[in-house]
Amino acid sequence: MPNRPFFVQRNGDCVPLEGEWRVECLEGDWYVLGHHSVVPCPTEHAARATCADLSSRNDANRLAIEAIEGLSLVFPARDSDVFSEADLG
Repeated sequence: MPNRPFFVQRNGDCVPLEGEWRVECLEGDWYVLGHHSVVPCPTEHAARATCADLSSRNDANRLAIEAIEGLSLVFPARDSDVFSEADLG
């Protein structure tokens, strides 16, 4: 049995989910496929917008920057968190 992830359509056809994000119309329905995921979309326009959004989020450097910037939201700096050299010695 293959290890590749597939999207199985109603007619039994299997579409591989590997690779980069892509837009496909399958049996008249629009989907964004890739990265082992399926995102159903109501229109081609919505699918293309979703694909662009997901593709931009897939940049590892951008994700790392967003994560680092988000740390300030999770752990806001407080005056009590700042130590001087005298406090450490």
